Amino acid sequence: MASAANPESIWNYELGLRTQFFDRRLTLNATAFHYDYRDLQIFNGLLQGTQVLTFLQNAGRAKVDGLELEGSFLAVEGVRIGGTLSFLNGRYSQGTVLADLANAIPGRPPATPAIVQYLDVGGNRMIQSPRFTGTAFVEIEVPLGSVGRLQFYADYFRQSRRYFTAFEDPTMSAPAYDTINARLTYHLPGDNIYIAAYVRNAGNTLVTSIMSRQPPFGTTETYAPPRLTGIEVGFRF
Repeated sequence: MASAANPESIWNYELGLRTQFFDRRLTLNATAFHYDYRDLQIFNGLLQGTQVLTFLQNAGRAKVDGLELEGSFLAVEGVRIGGTLSFLNGRYSQGTVLADLANAIPGRPPATPAIVQYLDVGGNRMIQSPRFTGTAFVEIEVPLGSVGRLQFYADYFRQSRRYFTAFEDPTMSAPAYDTINARLTYHLPGDNIYIAAYVRNAGNTLVTSIMSRQPPFGTTETYAPPRLTGIEVGFRF
Protein backbone atom coordinates (compact mmCIF):
# COMPACT_ATOMS: atom_id res chain seq x y z
CA MET A 1 0.00 0.00 0.00
CA ALA A 2 1.51 3.32 -1.04
CA SER A 3 1.72 5.91 1.71
CA ALA A 4 3.33 9.20 2.59
CA ALA A 5 4.12 10.83 5.91
CA ASN A 6 5.37 14.16 7.13
CA PRO A 7 9.11 14.47 7.80
CA GLU A 8 10.19 13.30 11.24
CA SER A 9 12.08 15.83 13.36
CA ILE A 10 13.90 15.59 16.66
CA TRP A 11 15.26 18.03 19.22
CA ASN A 12 18.22 16.54 21.06
CA TYR A 13 19.51 17.98 24.34
CA GLU A 14 22.62 16.47 25.89
CA LEU A 15 24.83 17.28 28.87
CA GLY A 16 28.03 15.37 29.52
CA LEU A 17 30.84 15.18 32.06
CA ARG A 18 34.27 13.60 31.47
CA THR A 19 36.64 13.23 34.41
CA GLN A 20 39.91 11.50 35.33
CA PHE A 21 41.49 11.15 38.76
CA PHE A 22 44.55 9.68 40.47
CA ASP A 23 46.97 10.31 37.64
CA ARG A 24 44.38 9.03 35.10
CA ARG A 25 43.96 5.68 36.82
CA LEU A 26 40.26 6.38 37.44
CA THR A 27 37.94 7.54 34.65
CA LEU A 28 34.32 8.54 35.32
CA ASN A 29 31.98 9.80 32.62
CA ALA A 30 28.30 10.74 32.68
CA THR A 31 25.84 11.80 29.99
CA ALA A 32 22.24 12.94 30.44
CA PHE A 33 20.05 13.43 27.39
CA HIS A 34 16.53 14.30 26.28
CA TYR A 35 15.04 13.54 22.85
CA ASP A 36 11.83 15.18 21.69
CA TYR A 37 10.43 13.53 18.55
CA ARG A 38 7.83 15.30 16.47
CA ASP A 39 5.86 13.61 13.68
CA LEU A 40 7.51 10.34 14.68
CA GLN A 41 7.36 7.98 11.70
CA ILE A 42 6.25 4.42 12.39
CA PHE A 43 4.95 1.53 10.34
CA ASN A 44 1.34 0.55 10.89
CA GLY A 45 -0.85 -1.86 8.97
CA LEU A 46 -4.26 -3.04 7.95
CA LEU A 47 -5.37 -6.66 8.15
CA GLN A 48 -7.25 -7.78 5.03
CA GLY A 49 -8.09 -11.45 5.08
CA THR A 50 -4.79 -13.18 5.78
CA GLN A 51 -2.68 -10.31 4.44
CA VAL A 52 -1.17 -7.41 6.33
CA LEU A 53 -0.78 -4.24 4.29
CA THR A 54 1.81 -2.01 5.92
CA PHE A 55 2.02 1.74 5.56
CA LEU A 56 3.96 4.62 7.03
CA GLN A 57 2.25 7.11 9.30
CA ASN A 58 3.08 9.87 11.76
CA ALA A 59 2.55 8.94 15.39
CA GLY A 60 2.65 12.44 16.82
CA ARG A 61 5.28 12.96 19.50
CA ALA A 62 7.50 10.82 21.65
CA LYS A 63 9.99 11.72 24.36
CA VAL A 64 13.10 9.95 25.58
CA ASP A 65 14.99 10.76 28.77
CA GLY A 66 18.19 8.93 29.53
CA LEU A 67 21.28 8.77 31.70
CA GLU A 68 24.51 6.95 30.85
CA LEU A 69 27.31 6.33 33.33
CA GLU A 70 30.66 4.71 32.63
CA GLY A 71 33.85 4.21 34.55
CA SER A 72 37.11 2.29 34.63
CA PHE A 73 39.81 1.91 37.26
CA LEU A 74 43.39 0.70 36.97
CA ALA A 75 43.40 -1.18 40.28
CA VAL A 76 47.03 -2.31 40.01
CA GLU A 77 49.43 -2.32 37.12
CA GLY A 78 47.99 -4.65 34.49
CA VAL A 79 44.51 -4.98 36.08
CA ARG A 80 41.66 -2.73 34.93
CA ILE A 81 38.03 -3.02 36.01
CA GLY A 82 35.03 -1.00 34.92
CA GLY A 83 31.48 -0.92 33.73
CA THR A 84 28.57 1.06 32.35
CA LEU A 85 25.01 1.84 33.46
CA SER A 86 22.27 3.13 31.20
CA PHE A 87 18.78 4.28 32.27
CA LEU A 88 16.22 4.97 29.56
CA ASN A 89 12.67 6.29 29.68
CA GLY A 90 11.24 6.45 26.18
CA ARG A 91 7.47 6.90 25.86
CA TYR A 92 4.90 7.80 23.25
CA SER A 93 2.89 10.98 23.77
CA GLN A 94 -0.87 11.06 24.13
CA GLY A 95 -2.79 10.92 20.88
CA THR A 96 -0.69 8.20 19.25
CA VAL A 97 -3.38 5.82 17.99
CA LEU A 98 -2.14 2.56 16.47
CA ALA A 99 -3.67 -0.70 15.27
CA ASP A 100 -2.85 -3.72 17.45
CA LEU A 101 -2.34 -6.10 14.55
CA ALA A 102 -0.50 -8.68 16.65
CA ASN A 103 -3.77 -9.48 18.45
CA ALA A 104 -6.18 -8.97 15.56
CA ILE A 105 -8.81 -11.56 14.71
CA PRO A 106 -8.65 -12.30 10.97
CA GLY A 107 -11.82 -12.22 8.97
CA ARG A 108 -12.88 -13.26 5.49
CA PRO A 109 -13.62 -10.08 3.57
CA PRO A 110 -15.95 -8.86 2.39
CA ALA A 111 -18.43 -10.96 4.33
CA THR A 112 -16.52 -11.02 7.62
CA PRO A 113 -14.13 -8.11 8.26
CA ALA A 114 -11.14 -8.50 10.53
CA ILE A 115 -11.47 -7.37 14.13
CA VAL A 116 -8.68 -4.92 14.95
CA GLN A 117 -8.33 -2.76 18.05
CA TYR A 118 -7.09 0.80 17.63
CA LEU A 119 -5.56 2.02 20.87
CA ASP A 120 -4.00 5.22 22.14
CA VAL A 121 -0.51 4.11 23.21
CA GLY A 122 0.29 7.44 24.88
CA GLY A 123 2.42 6.81 27.96
CA ASN A 124 3.56 3.37 26.79
CA ARG A 125 7.22 2.55 26.44
CA MET A 126 8.73 2.84 22.99
CA ILE A 127 9.59 -0.27 21.03
CA GLN A 128 12.97 -1.84 21.89
CA SER A 129 13.74 0.66 24.67
CA PRO A 130 14.85 -1.20 27.83
CA ARG A 131 14.73 0.78 31.05
CA PHE A 132 18.09 -0.52 32.22
CA THR A 133 21.28 -1.78 30.61
CA GLY A 134 24.46 -2.52 32.52
CA THR A 135 27.89 -3.99 31.92
CA ALA A 136 30.91 -4.87 34.03
CA PHE A 137 34.33 -5.94 32.83
CA VAL A 138 37.78 -6.96 34.01
CA GLU A 139 40.95 -6.85 31.92
CA ILE A 140 44.20 -8.42 33.09
CA GLU A 141 47.54 -8.27 31.31
CA VAL A 142 50.51 -10.41 32.37
CA PRO A 143 53.94 -9.70 30.85
CA LEU A 144 55.93 -12.83 30.05
CA GLY A 145 59.23 -11.15 29.37
CA SER A 146 60.96 -12.31 26.22
CA VAL A 147 58.24 -14.87 25.36
CA GLY A 148 55.40 -12.37 24.96
CA ARG A 149 52.41 -11.50 27.11
CA LEU A 150 49.01 -12.85 28.19
CA GLN A 151 45.80 -10.84 28.13
CA PHE A 152 42.53 -11.89 29.77
CA TYR A 153 39.23 -10.07 29.28
CA ALA A 154 35.76 -10.91 30.61
CA ASP A 155 32.54 -8.94 30.65
CA TYR A 156 29.03 -9.27 32.06
CA PHE A 157 25.99 -7.73 30.34
CA ARG A 158 22.44 -7.32 31.64
CA GLN A 159 19.40 -5.73 30.03
CA SER A 160 15.84 -5.29 31.30
CA ARG A 161 12.61 -6.22 29.51
CA ARG A 162 12.02 -4.96 25.96
CA TYR A 163 8.72 -4.67 24.09
CA PHE A 164 8.36 -5.38 20.38
CA THR A 165 5.09 -3.51 19.92
CA ALA A 166 3.88 -0.17 21.24
CA PHE A 167 1.11 -1.76 23.34
CA GLU A 168 3.24 -3.09 26.25
CA ASP A 169 1.91 -6.57 25.46
CA PRO A 170 3.76 -9.06 27.70
CA THR A 171 3.30 -11.77 25.06
CA MET A 172 5.24 -9.61 22.62
CA SER A 173 8.22 -8.86 24.82
CA ALA A 174 11.61 -10.27 25.77
CA PRO A 175 12.35 -10.72 29.48
CA ALA A 176 15.42 -9.35 31.22
CA TYR A 177 18.54 -11.36 30.46
CA ASP A 178 22.27 -11.46 31.09
CA THR A 179 25.29 -12.83 29.26
CA ILE A 180 28.96 -13.45 30.03
CA ASN A 181 31.83 -13.34 27.55
CA ALA A 182 35.50 -14.17 28.10
CA ARG A 183 38.68 -14.16 26.03
CA LEU A 184 42.27 -15.27 26.72
CA THR A 185 44.91 -14.02 24.28
CA TYR A 186 48.58 -14.90 23.99
CA HIS A 187 50.67 -12.30 22.16
CA LEU A 188 53.95 -13.53 20.73
CA PRO A 189 57.03 -11.33 21.07
CA GLY A 190 56.77 -8.30 18.84
CA ASP A 191 52.94 -8.25 19.06
CA ASN A 192 52.60 -9.24 15.41
CA ILE A 193 51.01 -12.63 16.04
CA TYR A 194 48.42 -13.65 18.61
CA ILE A 195 46.46 -16.77 19.53
CA ALA A 196 43.17 -16.41 21.39
CA ALA A 197 40.54 -18.69 22.91
CA TYR A 198 37.12 -17.25 23.61
CA VAL A 199 33.60 -18.00 24.75
CA ARG A 200 30.60 -15.80 23.99
CA ASN A 201 27.29 -16.12 25.80
CA ALA A 202 28.90 -18.55 28.21
CA GLY A 203 25.61 -19.28 29.98
CA ASN A 204 23.90 -20.16 26.68
CA THR A 205 21.19 -17.58 27.38
CA LEU A 206 18.26 -17.51 24.98
CA VAL A 207 18.04 -13.90 23.75
CA THR A 208 15.20 -12.75 21.50
CA SER A 209 16.40 -10.12 19.02
CA ILE A 210 13.23 -9.68 16.94
CA MET A 211 9.63 -10.79 17.50
CA SER A 212 6.58 -10.37 15.29
CA ARG A 213 3.10 -11.86 15.10
CA GLN A 214 0.82 -12.06 12.10
CA PRO A 215 -2.55 -13.69 12.75
CA PRO A 216 -3.51 -16.35 11.87
CA PHE A 217 0.03 -17.56 11.15
CA GLY A 218 1.40 -17.14 14.67
CA THR A 219 4.51 -15.59 16.19
CA THR A 220 8.00 -15.59 14.71
CA GLU A 221 11.16 -14.86 16.69
CA THR A 222 14.78 -14.28 15.77
CA TYR A 223 17.38 -15.17 18.39
CA ALA A 224 20.88 -13.96 19.10
CA PRO A 225 23.62 -16.59 18.74
CA PRO A 226 23.80 -19.28 21.46
CA ARG A 227 26.98 -20.16 23.33
CA LEU A 228 29.94 -19.88 20.99
CA THR A 229 33.48 -21.06 21.69
CA GLY A 230 36.45 -20.80 19.40
CA ILE A 231 40.13 -20.28 18.78
CA GLU A 232 41.45 -17.38 16.77
CA VAL A 233 44.85 -16.74 15.23
CA GLY A 234 45.71 -13.28 14.03
CA PHE A 235 48.51 -11.40 12.32
CA ARG A 236 49.27 -7.69 12.50
CA PHE A 237 51.45 -5.98 9.91
